[in-house]
Amino acid sequence: DLAFTVNYLSHVLLTEKLLDNLSNTNGRIVHLTSTFHYKVDGKELLPPLDGSDPIALRVEPEEQGPKHVARSYANTKLAQIWHSRSIQAPNCK
Repeated sequence: DLAFTVNYLSHVLLTEKLLDNLSNTNGRIVHLTSTFHYKVDGKELLPPLDGSDPIALRVEPEEQGPKHVARSYANTKLAQIWHSRSIQAPNCK
């Protein structure tokens, strides 16, 4: 959906494009997010066992369920944290 694209995928793309340059110059990336990620548990970001798309990627409102906008935003914030942790340098705490 649009929130996932703007709030998450655009940041991932920019970060991934900058990683090589930053590692050569001892640069760093600072990701800011909000505490809104506590509203979700990440289940909607993971693909179901049947191999279909994760709920967070579905675009039809009837597939999303109630409170889609708030959950969508919270999922983007949680995904940002997961991505930040996945690229964190081993010596960073």
